[in-house]
Amino acid sequence: MSEHKGLPDLVIFIITLALLSLGIVMVFSASSVTAYHELGDAYYYLKRQSLWAVIGLVALVICMNIDYHLWAKLAGPLIVASLIALTVVLVPGIGITISGSRRWLGVGIARVQPSEFAKLSMVIFLAAYLSASPDRVKSVVRGIFVGFDGDDRIGSSEPWVARCHVKKPAIKYKRKRKLRFSCVINAARSTRASRSSGLGVIQAGNSPS
Repeated sequence: MSEHKGLPDLVIFIITLALLSLGIVMVFSASSVTAYHELGDAYYYLKRQSLWAVIGLVALVICMNIDYHLWAKLAGPLIVASLIALTVVLVPGIGITISGSRRWLGVGIARVQPSEFAKLSMVIFLAAYLSASPDRVKSVVRGIFVGFDGDDRIGSSEPWVARCHVKKPAIKYKRKRKLRFSCVINAARSTRASRSSGLGVIQAGNSPS
């Protein structure tokens, strides 16, 4: 079956733009006076935030054109890399301390905060993990504790990415629907047969001897 690219979810896209715009307005409202007194430019933080918003929109457009199956393949490595980066931050001499908090990595003015990448990695990992079996969301234990849900696919020799393919749950649900449909048909046939046999007995009893 051939796959083709569909249209983006306009509702989510519009909500994202609305939240982005609201955030920029709130930043300007909260920082204009401070920026004017300290930097002499009331629009300093507004221009800075707007620049990052444009960069984020460009990244959004790029990610929209990437096949989401690629993110499922990268889910495992991304979450592992994020955990390593979060641990390295705590190592003295490597993690950069700012305002009493050691949350940054980098050299000179080039600095990154691993927790921001960890947020994105967690979203991608959970999406790939739950897409392997949507039934996990019905149970707290199976949905939260990865690898302790009793699923024989977890920890098997099959590649983890292959287990995250979205078509497997669909096949599972189709089989369930087919089984339920066949049960309904068999029940209807049994009811019809019992009614026919009962009608035959009544007609035989009412027939003249």
